[in-house]
Amino acid sequence: MKGIREELAAVPAELRRALRIVPHGAEAMIEKEGRRLVNLATNNYLSLATHPEVIEAAVRALREDGAGAGSSRLILGTSPRVAALEDSLAGL
Repeated sequence: MKGIREELAAVPAELRRALRIVPHGAEAMIEKEGRRLVNLATNNYLSLATHPEVIEAAVRALREDGAGAGSSRLILGTSPRVAALEDSLAGL
């Protein structure tokens, strides 16, 4: 039986994928090969992920609550911060 290395080596080069390092991250607009393009591979179409106020609020939340999901909120419960955000977004 072939090992994983041998099986991967047998994959034709044109079928192999490689990650590219890109400087634009989650930005809504990116530059690729000298052209300015809408980044349709992101969910940041409103540019909120790079908005200074959103970033500062995220930093504050990280300092207060830490990072990581921990568990499913249906199992462990949800945080007051998330509940307040949901109520605010729902207009309650």
